[in-house]
Amino acid sequence: MSGSGGVLAGLLVVPAFGERGSFVPLGLAYLNQVLRDAGIETEYHDVNETVRLNAPLLHGELAHIGFSPNAGGFFGPDLELIFGCAGLGSVSPLAERIRADVDSRIEAFSGVDVGLITLWDSNIPYAVALGCALRERGVQIVIGGPAASVGALRRLLVSIGAADAVVAGEGEPVIAGLVWSLTAGEGLTRTSGITARGEGGKIVDGGAGSAESIHDLSLPSFDGMPSPEWIPILTSRGCIRDCSFCTEKFFWKRYRQRKVDDVIAEIELRIAETGRRTFEFNDDLLNGHIRWLERFCSEIIERKLGIRWICFMEPYRLSRQLLKQVAEAGCRLIKFGVQHLDRRMLQAIGRGEEVEDVIDTLVYAAELGIKVSFDIIPGHPGETDEHHATNLKGLPQILTRSENLEANINPFLLLHGSIFLLFLMPILN
Repeated sequence: MSGSGGVLAGLLVVPAFGERGSFVPLGLAYLNQVLRDAGIETEYHDVNETVRLNAPLLHGELAHIGFSPNAGGFFGPDLELIFGCAGLGSVSPLAERIRADVDSRIEAFSGVDVGLITLWDSNIPYAVALGCALRERGVQIVIGGPAASVGALRRLLVSIGAADAVVAGEGEPVIAGLVWSLTAGEGLTRTSGITARGEGGKIVDGGAGSAESIHDLSLPSFDGMPSPEWIPILTSRGCIRDCSFCTEKFFWKRYRQRKVDDVIAEIELRIAETGRRTFEFNDDLLNGHIRWLERFCSEIIERKLGIRWICFMEPYRLSRQLLKQVAEAGCRLIKFGVQHLDRRMLQAIGRGEEVEDVIDTLVYAAELGIKVSFDIIPGHPGETDEHHATNLKGLPQILTRSENLEANINPFLLLHGSIFLLFLMPILN
């Protein structure tokens, strides 16, 4: 138990995690506040940053296997490596290096009663190794996050001893009660949203639990966490689209938007706390509701908040007047999901077909001084040489129109939970 006699929960970020070097996962910040409200002490451990700085070669290996392959194709967990990191079966040299690195850092978690590991596709092997090692030392382990949406993976993590419980879906409704139950040695009082061992050692998978109203969530707490350069904020959860390649609807079941006044109040609170005026909106798309975005930008301008911000948007329904408003409100970077420049492929993907309007949106935003980064997905099933030639012809024409424009080429990946795979599974079965 923790030194003060209470319960200490460790918030653990393990490699390889994130696009940049070190940043604060917003999901853990939300849990940080929920736990503290319940009287549970918390302690933040950025293992990802520690390994990146002190074991860069290992971190590079983990990033290489953990992030989406540049060539596209199927992307999923490496089961042989996972079993090796759990000390089961054949232990590869990489699994040995991961386990050795975990052992070298294990004392940093002295006093932690429950370790909470946020799980992405990119950090599964290290999470397994750390979970197994901490459980061997009597620490209870709870795993959650986007990758925990996959039922087979949840059951695997419990069965190999990497976790005592895995949370599916949003963690705020269940995390405090789960931590209290585990540390008290009690049986779990609920199964919805939790995968764990039940009576007789049988694994019980409760699936995804119900989500709280987005208006009732406590604001995230960054206490005990490093102060990020760009303060992360969510204005919504979920997405309005059903794109063929995407897994967001698998994790966020529906689109929910916070009130403008609540988001503005959070921004003003962070300015007062930190003195910083730089924000990163972590929404899947900030323009899911156009009237909301119009009012949001108006409030920033009218209140003279003087903030700078970056975000994700879709390149639709953005008039020139609204883009001017977005720029005036302080937007410095928009990451757009364009995906393709051929109308027929956009139909297959499930996006709008207004290619010329999309190009006009990208270029005009760039002309306003906003840095524009947009994704293109080659290799989607059904794409022909003719479709691909449209991208090859169109991209140079777009990129030469402003130095503020850049394209990210992300070959199609077959991901568990994507609309495409859900359609394909009955055929494969």
